[in-house]
Amino acid sequence: MSADNSLTDAVRPVSVDLCKTGKNNPRSRNMIRITLLSALAAVPLAANAAPIRPLSVSVTDFERRGYIVRSAEDDGRTHEIEAIAPDGRRIEAVIEAATGEVLTERPDD
Repeated sequence: MSADNSLTDAVRPVSVDLCKTGKNNPRSRNMIRITLLSALAAVPLAANAAPIRPLSVSVTDFERRGYIVRSAEDDGRTHEIEAIAPDGRRIEAVIEAATGEVLTERPDD
């Protein structure tokens, strides 16, 4: 290795080896495997991701149960609804956006 080309000389043997084609290059096959596995690990599997319900569906669910919805917010994973319950109480509810499950319902101050 020459002093002025030390980086180039150090990289060249690896890059030349990886550029070889065919079944006789295990470094190339391993690099492809590592790249593919890294890409798969970096992307969440769509089959496991629960679809997020629109905020309007959560609002409609509350209105069907007799609530008067005063405001609603979507933070991505949960929906926050401020409403007046059928019995006149003011409430604040947090709903799981993926399932529609009411996580908390408390009096709104």
